[in-house]
Amino acid sequence: MVALVGAATYYTATVIVKVLVAATGKGKRGRNRADLNYDALGQAAFGRPGQLLSGGVQIAELSLAAVAILCLLGDNLAQLSGGALDVTRGVLLASGVSYLLCVTRPDLLAYFSLLSLAVVLLQLALLLYFGGPSAAAAPVSPLSSTVFSTGVAGTMAAVSKAMFCFGGHSMLPSQYAAMAAPAEAPRMLRLVFGTMLAINASIGALGYALYGAEVLPKFVDNFPPSGLTTLIRAAMAYNLQSTVPLVISAIASYAQPASGGGGSGPSWLYAALVKGALLAAFASTAVFLGDGFDLVVTVGGASVVSAVSVGLPLAANLKLFRAAIGSAELAANVLLLGAAALFAVWGTHSGLQEVGLL
Repeated sequence: MVALVGAATYYTATVIVKVLVAATGKGKRGRNRADLNYDALGQAAFGRPGQLLSGGVQIAELSLAAVAILCLLGDNLAQLSGGALDVTRGVLLASGVSYLLCVTRPDLLAYFSLLSLAVVLLQLALLLYFGGPSAAAAPVSPLSSTVFSTGVAGTMAAVSKAMFCFGGHSMLPSQYAAMAAPAEAPRMLRLVFGTMLAINASIGALGYALYGAEVLPKFVDNFPPSGLTTLIRAAMAYNLQSTVPLVISAIASYAQPASGGGGSGPSWLYAALVKGALLAAFASTAVFLGDGFDLVVTVGGASVVSAVSVGLPLAANLKLFRAAIGSAELAANVLLLGAAALFAVWGTHSGLQEVGLL
């Protein structure tokens, strides 16, 4: 299932780039590449209604991502402190750092985003090194405490989590706009999705092989306290912290499209207030949810993330390029779009069932 989700989301990522190329600087709906955002996808295919829809689901997806990342950061900082900080204080600390970055240099930490690859590779090494259940030795209770079933509902909830991990498609347009060589976008997608598919599939398989059905979703929680575990948690904290300001800035761009991270005067102050209000709302939600992290990633992955990463790109592809694609690809698009709609309903229901809300 991980391979299927990875392959499907890779294909839809290439579709997004294809739509962006077609939408750049052409016709009355054409936009400059530097101004591209996810709403350009819906605008190119369906005009103003599509722009509003795609912009709305992007904001919803990024909001879910911000809450999930703050939950992870709060938990990670609590674990790093050995319990000196609780999760609430960890969330507030991470939010404060994020705000300082938001109003100065949102992309400051992202220059070292290759650290994320180092993190997952180190986690893979730790899985092989420790290879035994040890979550009880952790100084703080694990963030994700839901025990998922091994039946159909549990499988659908797990696929929803995989969808959440392979999401992020709403940021592709802004990343494409920032590329110095946009023609390299297809190659970049192949490298990124191919690498992450191999890593995610390997970690999932190894985690289950070593820890069985009781493996904790945040697999660093399975490792005993040690210097190496502390190092991996610190690296995870850095990587997660680098993402929050970028997400907040992307959402704030809808309220203040011309606002940047720096500058001065009324425009900077307005942007700072908008970003502060967003962070306050997301931090409050993360604190309120507590151990509801599983609810965010399962239900959000099945509904909002699947719409952003699969549903809307396929609908735009069929609308804009139906006459140009072959019959086999056309049939695959229709089947995949139908499967995405079914998954959104079924996966959302299964996620709610698994976390005890149904």
